[in-house]
Amino acid sequence: MKVLFAGESWIIATSHIKGFDVFQSNSYDESTSDNIRHICDRAGFEFHHMPSHIALRNFPGVEGLKEYDLVVLSDIGSDTLLLHPDTLEKSIVRENRLKSICQFVNDGGGLVMFGGWNSFQGMDGKARYGFTALAEVLPVEMYTHDDRKEAPEGVFMTVEKLDHPFFKGVDMNWPPFLGYNRLKPKKGAEVLATNGEDVMIAVQEVGRGRTCAYASDISTHWASNELTRSKDYERFIVNMFTWLGENHVK
Repeated sequence: MKVLFAGESWIIATSHIKGFDVFQSNSYDESTSDNIRHICDRAGFEFHHMPSHIALRNFPGVEGLKEYDLVVLSDIGSDTLLLHPDTLEKSIVRENRLKSICQFVNDGGGLVMFGGWNSFQGMDGKARYGFTALAEVLPVEMYTHDDRKEAPEGVFMTVEKLDHPFFKGVDMNWPPFLGYNRLKPKKGAEVLATNGEDVMIAVQEVGRGRTCAYASDISTHWASNELTRSKDYERFIVNMFTWLGENHVK
């Protein structure tokens, strides 16, 4: 199985003010790709990470996606995939890569979106996936505004369908989450886990493919290291990726 993981990266520009003097420094970080890469390596999956600033130009279209079985989007806003520099800077017509993902799913590929400040609608509604073609294939309805639920007190996920393949061999006595994106179930989707009326995990069959919405983070700050580095989380991720991508594996 080949996994294309896009997002979970950032560049930080810092201003240091020391009285009259000011200077800048820059740094780059990725929050989760190494952990997910190691999980995929141990499972025998072929893992390709595309940081957000690389995905802006290089995220594949229909033809390029054919070589993958599963696309993972995590904390990467829709404009990063919509606004190729050729279109933004030169007004050149380009393939709509979100529509390309939809075709990829209908042709048998898997798709999962993990939560975050740049997932679903996101902080200030700027991720804005609810207004894109991807809303047609994701198994949830999105709000039209900032959909974050910050929960410093901690919230728990209630599993509704423990017999689903996602949870095979997994102890779901997980530690609390510190937040998630608020999502509503879509007609025809299967809701696997909730927090109150909010969807935490949902899946759906789309064409010959499968999609998943996972409302909380794949990494900190909403998810704890206690969870993401546990054996049960690793089994869960392997189960999830396998189920989502198995219809496309040759």
